[in-house]
Amino acid sequence: MESKAVDARHSALRVGLPVVAFQCLAMALLVVAALLGSRPYGALVAQTVVVVLLQGVFLVFWPLRATAVDRVLGAFAGVASTVVAWLCVLSDAGDRPLRYPAVTTYGGGLTRYGSWAMAVVVLMVAAVVVAFARQMLREERAHLVRSLSHAILSAVICVGAAGWLFLPALVDLAKRSGYGAWLIPVAVVVVLVVQVVLAMAWWADADPDPSARKPWMGTAAMPVAIMGYLIFAAAFLIPLL
Repeated sequence: MESKAVDARHSALRVGLPVVAFQCLAMALLVVAALLGSRPYGALVAQTVVVVLLQGVFLVFWPLRATAVDRVLGAFAGVASTVVAWLCVLSDAGDRPLRYPAVTTYGGGLTRYGSWAMAVVVLMVAAVVVAFARQMLREERAHLVRSLSHAILSAVICVGAAGWLFLPALVDLAKRSGYGAWLIPVAVVVVLVVQVVLAMAWWADADPDPSARKPWMGTAAMPVAIMGYLIFAAAFLIPLL
């Protein structure tokens, strides 16, 4: 037992620097796309490319003990979430004077942004139902809880990554508040630290398939994708405060 704990600590330390590097690279791409992308479509396209790459890293360097079918279902949920987020942002961009998506309390803006939240709920319910049904249909139900939780987690991660499409709107909100010069760098550092801590904690307890390719990369992508929920929540709620 002690040797396993030592091996886990050594493994966590060994991948620590690559995990930090991956997290920094992912955050740099997302933030640069949001800050420098032209409004509205340049930022949205750049952000979408980074989100798809993030989902791809997670699905290719699979860190979970789930099947190929679970990967496909997670990918489908991620694509559906990204498409809905894209449509929500574009629908808001088309009828604003600056032609850029921003959450508003008029003109139905909240309803449009709320559409992604509704889509997330629907996709999560569908993921739970499908994952549970698949497990019940298995003849051999060994590791039932792990298989079920990992199948659902794959959908949670792929769906959440699309929340980063709302980052350009959040950046513009921060700039208009007058605090963007210090608020954005502080927020980036805080989010990066949280992501690194989560990735290292998850990797220390990870049990990937022995045949998985570089599963630490998939683990590093997980907290970045999950932070997409926080990005959306901030972009949705801040204008209401």
